[in-house]
Parts: sequence; structure tokens; C-alpha cells
Amino acid sequence: MKRQGKVLLVAHCVFNMNTVVYPLARQAGTFERVAALLAESGLGLEIMGCPEIEYLGMERKPMSKNEYGEPAYWSLCTQLAEDTQHKADLFAQADIAVVGVLGIEGSPTCSIGGDPGWLMLALGQQPVWDCLAKLDIPVSYLEGDASVDAQFEKKLADWLQNLG
Repeated sequence: MKRQGKVLLVAHCVFNMNTVVYPLARQAGTFERVAALLAESGLGLEIMGCPEIEYLGMERKPMSKNEYGEPAYWSLCTQLAEDTQHKADLFAQADIAVVGVLGIEGSPTCSIGGDPGWLMLALGQQPVWDCLAKLDIPVSYLEGDASVDAQFEKKLADWLQNLG
């Protein structure tokens, strides 16, 4: 089967809510409908590393972006962003384009819009950043509120279609 030749970068917790600090996880395991839309898009998915787990482990307390603002954490995010850039370079050598990034609104690490999280800030310093379409899963999205969910899911489906 022929590859589509396009890859989307995705925040780690979109597929594994078990890694989200207690009590902030919004799903039992994954954003199921988001995952289904991503799979249906035909895009390859590159799941970015989770610096929060690597830095503080699973038993960490909820922290703000300011609380994560330590040089060691920034260094870790920078390393993960450089690793992501390296993968983008490898994809490019194989004629595969990294076309977008899906983040988590309000995350101290993976928020794209508003006050960007640390990993997104670090990724923003990499050459791949300027080529990416960007979208956050909104804080209000819970996969349980039909009106909010339908609005975001339509936005996501349209965004993915434009990338594909």
C-alpha cells in the first residue's frame, strides 16, 4: 500500500490520559473520537514524548507553567523538541512531510495557543515549526458534552481534511 506521505505531530496525552496528572485527566484512556478522526484522516501520527512524566514521574502534583519553569525542565523540553526535529528531518529525506501539530489547550507543556506550553515553545525554535498547521484540543472538550464535542470534532475533521 502506498504511503500518504504526511505526518501529524500529536501531544502524548491525546492517546494516553493515564499520564495526565491526577485529577486532570478528561478520559479514562484516550480521546476516543479524536483518535478515530486522526485514524480516518490517513495521516501518519508521530506521538511526541511527555516531558512531565520524564521530569517528575507519574506521582507528580498538578503544576502551573510557572512551576515547570526551571532550567532543567526547559532543557528536557528542548531535547525532546530537537528529537522531534530530527525525526522530521528523517521523514523529509523519505519525502514525507510533517504537516501539523495537535496540542492540548491549557497544558503547561503542550498548549499551542494563548500561553504556549514549554514543549511547544521549544518546538517553536526548531525549523519544522514554521511549516506546521497548529490546533489545540480545547479545555472544554470532554467527549461527554454533545454540543461542545460536536463543534470541536467538526473543526478537527475540517482541519485534518485540509492537511490531507
